[in-house]
Amino acid sequence: MGGKIYYKELVTDNFSSIKNLSGTGFFLFAFFLPLHTGVSNLFLVISFVIILVGVFDLKRNEKSYFKISKCKILFFTPFTFFFLHLVGLVYSENPTLGLSYVERSLSFFLAPVILLFTTQENIEYLKKSLSKGLIAGSLISILILITLNLYHYFYNQKFFHIGTDLFDYYHTYLKFTEPLNQHPTYLGVYYLMAIVLVGDVVQRKYFRYFIIATFGLGFLFLNSRIIFAMLFLVVFYYFVKMIKNIIVERRYLKLFYISIIFLIGFTIIVQVISKSYIGSRIKNIYDFELSSDTKVKFNSHSSSNPRMARYISAVKLIKKKPLLGYGTTGEKIKLKQQFIEDGLGIAAKQNYNSHNQYLGFTVRYGVVGLVFLIFFFCSNFYLAWSVKDKHYLFLVTLVASICLVENYFDRNFGITFSAVFFTIFSYQILKKEKV
Repeated sequence: MGGKIYYKELVTDNFSSIKNLSGTGFFLFAFFLPLHTGVSNLFLVISFVIILVGVFDLKRNEKSYFKISKCKILFFTPFTFFFLHLVGLVYSENPTLGLSYVERSLSFFLAPVILLFTTQENIEYLKKSLSKGLIAGSLISILILITLNLYHYFYNQKFFHIGTDLFDYYHTYLKFTEPLNQHPTYLGVYYLMAIVLVGDVVQRKYFRYFIIATFGLGFLFLNSRIIFAMLFLVVFYYFVKMIKNIIVERRYLKLFYISIIFLIGFTIIVQVISKSYIGSRIKNIYDFELSSDTKVKFNSHSSSNPRMARYISAVKLIKKKPLLGYGTTGEKIKLKQQFIEDGLGIAAKQNYNSHNQYLGFTVRYGVVGLVFLIFFFCSNFYLAWSVKDKHYLFLVTLVASICLVENYFDRNFGITFSAVFFTIFSYQILKKEKV
């Protein structure tokens, strides 16, 4: 009897240690997401190994918390994308190239499958670790970029001044994120998710204000149009929520002051943006990106083909094979050929993809692939809505929107983030109830 009690205590101690180690691993994975992709991947692998060690150790325990029937919750995770890549290899024109897609998207398989064996309690713990790590890493990341950006701005001046040239081509967008070798849109996803999570993680009010102000400046330097749109959604949500609370409390004078401050601040920001490179990029959405012409002039610094023209090329391919598409490598190979045929030389030379995940999946896997993608977003949105989890809802809305302008699930920046965060957020609900 005494030996049995000792054994259970030993198992409990081991579980606690594994839990703490895996939490630390997930914290460091999220921490390095906006800083260094390679280091982030390393800590993700280490975290998976730690969790597996814990699973094998706990198999000796009399109490089993894994049931085969729970496997169906995999279909609410990015696991389905890995499945599509595998099936698409069968009819790909270049299976060897297709293997690189499978290898790159391995996190879509590992995260849902390994975390399937963990308890709901541990999922909640890992979620907190991820949130803290992402906020800390994002804050350090954006401080590094802002510091370097301001240093270069002032270092090159003959006379001290601060003007709209602070937000020109050389200090925003790709130039701003160049020191960390990150794409502004993908980095913006980390920053947006971090700022949404701040309220639940950071308790000190003035520190929260500092974080929000820092990110506010950083978002201007990021100069990513889709990130601006999602940032506007976040600001609008919290502004409406604040106004609602003030009206309920009948503090009308406070409502008046806040409205005035908001209008003045909004006017100043619009004035600054309209006179800078940020404004010209926003204007380019209509002047260039939505054009179906094959012109190549994007701005005074670079050349490209309009996004809409590239979308049209993708649609042409889809019409030829609408049901199952061209396989895992179809977008890479066939789209380049179509670009050349349509006179989109720059897009072909740069090996551009669709820059739209919905079109990209449809080119590769036809309507079947598109249904998988839409089901993924709709099912996750339903889960988030069912428990009124605003953070989860924003995650789904954010990534679904990014997929309108990027092949978000094709690059490591988006793959590991989506694999882990969507799995954690969905499992916290699905492991509580039978689905």
